[in-house]
Amino acid sequence: MSTRAQLSEAINRLLPGEQNKRIRLAILEAATYSGQRTDQLRQAIDEANRLRTGKLVEGIVDFTSTTSADLSGFAWVVDFVVRQQDSTESITVTAPDADYPRPDIFVGKADGTIEYRAGTIDEEGNAQDPSYDPTTEVLLVAVTRNPDLSNDEDGGSAGTSSFVSKVATGTEVMQGSLAIGSLADPDNPSNLIQVDPNGKIIIVRADRYGSFATRNLAVGYSRLARITTAISGGVSIRDYQFTLDILATLDGDITQRGQLYCALINDGTGVYVSSVLEVTGSLNPDVFTLVKVSATEYDLFYEHLDTKAILIYRPFALGPADRYIFYRRETILASLPAGDQYNFSLYGDLSEILSDIAALETWAMDLDNQVQDHEKRIEGLEMNSGPSLPPGGTTGQVLKKQSAADGDADWEDEAGGGASAFLDLTDVDAPSGYTGQALKVPRVKADESGLELVDAPSGEPSGLINLGDVSGLISLDLTSGNRFKCRLIANGTLTFTGAELGKDYVLEITREGNFTLAYQSGKFRLPLGYVPVLTNTTTNGTSPPKAVDLLTLLCMSENRLDIVVTPDIREN
Repeated sequence: MSTRAQLSEAINRLLPGEQNKRIRLAILEAATYSGQRTDQLRQAIDEANRLRTGKLVEGIVDFTSTTSADLSGFAWVVDFVVRQQDSTESITVTAPDADYPRPDIFVGKADGTIEYRAGTIDEEGNAQDPSYDPTTEVLLVAVTRNPDLSNDEDGGSAGTSSFVSKVATGTEVMQGSLAIGSLADPDNPSNLIQVDPNGKIIIVRADRYGSFATRNLAVGYSRLARITTAISGGVSIRDYQFTLDILATLDGDITQRGQLYCALINDGTGVYVSSVLEVTGSLNPDVFTLVKVSATEYDLFYEHLDTKAILIYRPFALGPADRYIFYRRETILASLPAGDQYNFSLYGDLSEILSDIAALETWAMDLDNQVQDHEKRIEGLEMNSGPSLPPGGTTGQVLKKQSAADGDADWEDEAGGGASAFLDLTDVDAPSGYTGQALKVPRVKADESGLELVDAPSGEPSGLINLGDVSGLISLDLTSGNRFKCRLIANGTLTFTGAELGKDYVLEITREGNFTLAYQSGKFRLPLGYVPVLTNTTTNGTSPPKAVDLLTLLCMSENRLDIVVTPDIREN
């Protein structure tokens, strides 16, 4: 039936009489409700197939300067109400960041206006998107503002052709997979996916996750980490180790990558025993320094050599967390704090290769100089050539000048004198001519008529420098020789001056008491990071107590000696 009247007439014919009146009224009410519900369902279906809030028409963004942009042609809808631009709008914007790309957005609002919002850059150089309310605002366009003044546009909110929505009151199961092609990074497959406050899926770089950073505003020193050695209940020797994976960006777009390794050994009370401080990769070891700032605290510092250096690092430490503190963007210091300083070096083979290259370069320069000297001598001989050798002569004859005149020489038999064989030697005690005695050495006679055997001169072997009795600070002057001996009469600390790259040195240490020998910090590289221990004079079986140890030292890097053999126990 098309109308309520026609429906009522039909019902009266089918259900006449007063006894059916209530039935007829109930049927008419049900029909009225059904019509209203149908209209509501039709309206709901119509709204479900329309975009409630989103962008309808893509417009144009034109940056007329670094601080101004013209927008035109955009249309959007908020809660089914359509908004659109009637003309070009000029909007003031923030200039790009000088160092990092920054995301900016233009948002369409429910009242028909367009609002600009700039992103932010955090202290680590990460870009943060500006926020908007997707239920009452529409993202018209997102623009990445680059330091070189270029702009990369993103279309912003989906339009009617690409808009997809789904509402679920319970658990939904997605059949298939979600691919984010534009955000994929093949060089960093371990990147993390996060959802920002706007509901946007973003990729977080793995090398920034859980990392620390320092960005300087001036040349100076940044503190990266602290080692605290005052931990109760430990063994007598405590070993502290940590590594930093480092990415450094310097002025001029120079990038350095590598790992820093710090191993510190103390005696359990905080007193320094030894350390292994090394860097790998393209890192510069000279910009890292470990400083003992108190009796039980050691701070690691990084030196900023220019005003644009950025250092990002991720730590990995061994042992309890209370041993280490890692700092994020500490205040830049003009100089290092007071305290003992320990320097870093390049790790292992690389430093040795560099030393070998330096030694080869020095050898090549010396060889070139020798060649040039020989060439000059040859030129001199050619320019000043005189008479040639006289003809004649027999085997064994020598050339002898006949007068002071140039070229006046002739071949003659060699004059007598000297010993031609061992049988010509004359023993001072047994003039038998050849029966020598122990500890005797040959010497030319005073009248130069031959050789004679005499007592060996007293003193040390040639080239051995005897330092005598030593204690306290023991300094080796390596310019005076490369073989030394001493008698340690009390505890001492070894140091040196004048080491020559590529040379090795030997120190023989005699002790008649169990005295210890330490090594000046920063001057020696110790095997496996452990301090060599000299022979114990009280337990080595000698009587009276005595030990003779031999230290062999090799200069493979400037102003540093590697202890390659220690100890060499010879008389124990």
